Formats: sequence, structure tokens, C-alpha cells
Amino acid sequence: MIKPPLNKGFMLIYSTGQASEMLVAGVVGTFLLFYLTSVCGLRPDVAGLVLFISLAVDAVADPVIGAASDGWNSRLGRRHPFMIVGLITLPIAIIGVFVLPTGLPAGWIFGYVLAFNILMRISLSFFMLPYAALLPEFSTDYTERSRMMIYRLVIALLAQAAVLALSFGVFFKGENALSEASPYVPFAFLMAGIILITCLVSTFGTLPAAIMLRRPSEMQPPMSRFFKEIFELFRNPSFVSLFFGILIYMIAGMGFLNSINLHVFRYFWDLTPEQMRMPTIAQPVGILISIPLTARLVKVMEKRNMMLVAVGIFTITYSIPPLLKIMGILPPGGFASLACVILSGIVFGLCIGLSFVSAGSMVADATDEHDYLFGNRREGLYFASLVFASKAALGLGGMLAGFSLQLIGFPSAPASPEGAAQLTPQVTRWLGLLWGPVFATGMLLSVPFFLRYKLDRKTHHKILNAITARNTTGQI
Repeated sequence: MIKPPLNKGFMLIYSTGQASEMLVAGVVGTFLLFYLTSVCGLRPDVAGLVLFISLAVDAVADPVIGAASDGWNSRLGRRHPFMIVGLITLPIAIIGVFVLPTGLPAGWIFGYVLAFNILMRISLSFFMLPYAALLPEFSTDYTERSRMMIYRLVIALLAQAAVLALSFGVFFKGENALSEASPYVPFAFLMAGIILITCLVSTFGTLPAAIMLRRPSEMQPPMSRFFKEIFELFRNPSFVSLFFGILIYMIAGMGFLNSINLHVFRYFWDLTPEQMRMPTIAQPVGILISIPLTARLVKVMEKRNMMLVAVGIFTITYSIPPLLKIMGILPPGGFASLACVILSGIVFGLCIGLSFVSAGSMVADATDEHDYLFGNRREGLYFASLVFASKAALGLGGMLAGFSLQLIGFPSAPASPEGAAQLTPQVTRWLGLLWGPVFATGMLLSVPFFLRYKLDRKTHHKILNAITARNTTGQI
């Protein structure tokens, strides 16, 4: 493999592509469930079903796309033909999700948002799977991979901060703006524009280097080897522990928690729309704090331990404040409540930053172990698992959030007089419990899987040496 020089300019250009996943997983995840229930008028359980069906389609599409990019052979390399398809269709899908045609019957609304939500997820897969798979191809260094993930995190932070600031400061500024359809139109076009620009820069900025990378000698039909490769993935203990750990972590954090944030801010913490933007914008502040912290930690701490630190901070910070409010220690809508919620946003961003760098770099290391164990590289399939976990967070996490809201009796139109009457003290109390202890319990389920991940710095160095020796002499 001819490796391009990984100077700061190249890493920055490559990293711009990360904006697409952060905006879809972070920003869309924040607004989507609230939009489906409060604007589209879907019941919470039906809105959750939309997210779940989309996830089911993803479960089939992601590994197929990943395997196809592993075996693709073209003059543009293995990955970039797929990225070009994704950067075209993803902006269209986002506009379709949030620009709802007027006058549609209820059944048509369900079909419409479902179709565009599926298109959005598959489009994200077409771009993000091959994009993420380029990381272990561009670098084999244990620490440099984490550095590349930090660059991606910086780009994701800037994109998320810009969109959230404009969303709450301009589009959703009014008292009931979040419950009206019109502000979502410029919001959708802003999202689509940023994603299109950043994906274009990343795709065509890295194309010359990607063309020089190793590629299959001939086109390999993906389905001819698909099930064999899936079986190989689950024979790698590092992949199994990492996949299920990340999946649970992201369903609880990026999915369930992000989906009910706006409901909890408005109806449990009694924040005004002006106040509601503060904890959401605090998330990029937490990510900003995580950048220098992560850059220092990757030099002295194993990546797995960084994931465990993130889980611990998450569960402690989110468990205590709701219980204090339920017990009457924190007054509703007061300064102390607002401060706790802002702190939660900062902690959310901090933990997402730590876990983003750790998880992405751990998956890259696991691809080297796969090469060592089975004699082939499957970056596309490995990063399909990571992207799938991210989108499962929105799909399965959003579905669980929707069914949880339905279970506690949360109304589908809380801003209406009828909906307001259904917001009893018991319902609002359950909102706090879902946001705090229930979420924390789900997050802790990821710990046993992360503890089983044994691929550390020393082991990875031995694996690289063994691969080099095998490729040089023909034997390990």
C-alpha cells in the first residue's frame, strides 16, 4: 500500500466529511422525534415505529454496502464511488424529512416520513461507511489514528455548533416555534447545504491519495463472499465486544437520551424556549473541552479505559439532578435547575468527544487484528458496524424513547389545551426518571462488553509486526 503523507492539511480535508454523521446523528436526533410528534402529529409510538423500521432497513443495507466497498475496483478507487452517491442523495433526503407537504392524510404522513427517513439513513451509509474505512488505510499508527479522530471531532463540533446556534437563535426562536412546521424548512436547507459542502471537500480533496491505495485486482461481487465475511467478523473477540459495547452505549446516549431531551427540557425542567437552547448549545462546549483532554489522554491511557471513563461520567451526572428535582430540592424552572441542565449538556459533549475518538480508533485497530487472524482486510465491514451503531442509536434509541413516552401517557400534542391537561405531575415525574436513572441503567449495560476488549497498545504493535513479517516472508 502506498500511504499518502498525513500532514495537518490532509487530515483536515479528510475530516470535513465527519460533519455529515454528526449533523444527522446529533442534530437530526435532537429534533426528529419532537418534530414527528409535535409537528407531524404522529403518536409517540408510531413515530418510534418510523425510526425502528428505518433501522431494520439499515441492518440489511449497511454490511452489504461495507462489503461492496471492500471489493470494489474502479479508477476512483474502492471507496469514492460510494461516497459520491451518498453526498448527492443525503441532502435531498434531509430536506424531504423536514419539509412536510401540506394536506397529507395521517396515513400518508407516516409513509412519507418513513420513505425519506430510510433514504436519509441509506444515503448516510453510502457516504460514511467508505469514508470511515479510509482511516485505517491512510494510517497504521496506533496514536496517529486517534489524532485523525480528533481532527474529525473538531470538524463535527464546528458543524454542530453552527447549526444549533442558528436553529435556536433564529429558526426556533419563538415561543411555540418548535411545534410549527415553517421553521423546519430553512433548518433543513441549512443542514443539507453544510452536509453537501463538507462532503464535497472531503471526497474530492482525498481522491488523489485514495487512488494510490491498495485495491482488489478485480471486481469482487459482494454477495459471493458476504456471509463468510460476516461470520469471520464474529469470530474476532475484539470485534464482538467492541460492537455490542458501542451499540448499547450509543443507543442509550445518542439515541434514547437525545430523542427525549427537548421533551424533558420543556415539560420536566420547565424551561422556556429561550432557555432550552442553552443545554443543547452546551453540548459543543463539552466537545470543545474534550478535544485537548482527549489529545492528552490518548498518549497515556488505553482507548478502552477512555470509553469506561465516559460511561462513568455519563451515568453519575445524569442520575442525580432529576432525582433532586423530584424530591423538591431543585425548584422547577429556577437558576439551579437551568445550571444542572446546562452542566448535563457540557458533560454530554465531553463524553461524546471521549467516546468518539476512542471508538473510531479502536475499530481501526480491530481491522488490523482481523488481517492478522484471517489474512484479509475488511475496513468497510468493520466501519459498517460503527456507522450502524450510530444509526441504531437514532433508530432503536428513538423507538424506545417513543414507546417510553407512550407508556407514561405523554400526549402527542402537548402544546394544545387537551395535551396540556394530560401532563399530570406523574407524567412529568416519569419524564425525569426516563432522562436520569433509566438512561443511566441502560448505559451501564455496555460496561461488561468494553471490559472484554483486550486490544491494547502493546498487543496492536505485535500484530503490526506480525503482519509485516507475513507479508515480507510469506509466513507469520
